[in-house]
Amino acid sequence: MTFEPAPLSPEQLNLHDHLYNGCVARENMLGAAVRRHELDLLVGVYQAVKPRRSLEWGLGSGISAVALGKARQALNLPGKHVVLDPLQEELRNCGVMCIEEHGAKDCVEFLPVSSEEFLVDAKKRGESFDFVFIDGAHDVGHKLTDACLTSVVLAPGAIVCFHDSFFDSTAIALAYLVERCGLELRETRAEVPLRRRLRGLKHASRLGLHFALKYAPRIDYSLSVLQKKS
Repeated sequence: MTFEPAPLSPEQLNLHDHLYNGCVARENMLGAAVRRHELDLLVGVYQAVKPRRSLEWGLGSGISAVALGKARQALNLPGKHVVLDPLQEELRNCGVMCIEEHGAKDCVEFLPVSSEEFLVDAKKRGESFDFVFIDGAHDVGHKLTDACLTSVVLAPGAIVCFHDSFFDSTAIALAYLVERCGLELRETRAEVPLRRRLRGLKHASRLGLHFALKYAPRIDYSLSVLQKKS
C-alpha cells in the first residue's frame, strides 16, 4: 500500500539547503546523516502524519531533528519533537549546536538519554507516539531492542521510519516489526520501481532473497516507512 508524503514549502526546502551548508563543526558528520533527498522524503512523511507526539534518536549532526522540529512548528502542532542521544558530548555537541544555530529550541526537546531508558520509562508512564524515527546505534542488539521497545509505545496508525535500511541490523529489525508486530511496510514511491528492485538484488547475497524480493522494493533510498495498523 502506498503512503503519500506531503509536499514541502519553499521555506522548508531553503532550510534543508542551509542545514547541509551550515555549521562547520558538522562537516565530518555529514557522511552519517540522512542525505538531502532522504530528508525531504522524511519531512514529507512527517507532515502527512501530523503527529500528536513525535520521537527520534540519535541526534548526531542535528539535521533531521531540526528539520522535523521546524516541520512540527509549521504545522502548528502543540509540544515539541523529542530527540534522544546519550553520546552528544562525544560528538562535540554538534547536534545541540545545530538546534541552537537554527533557532529550533522552541520546537525540539533534546534529552541526553538512551532509547532503551526512554522507551521503558515511556511505557511505564503509558505514553504513546504517532511518529518515530530510528537512526541510533547500528549493531543488531541495539537495533532489535529499539524495534521491540518501539512496538509497545506506538499509537494506532503510527509511523516508524528507519534510516540505513540496508544495514544487516536494520533489515532484521524491520522484518521483526512486520512479521512479529503486525506493522506494514509502506511504499512512498519516491524512486522508480526498477531502481528499488535492483537495489534489493544488489544486497540479496547479504540480506537474503526474501528481503530482496519482499522488503527492498518498498524502500526508497535507505529510508523505510512502516505503519502500525489502526
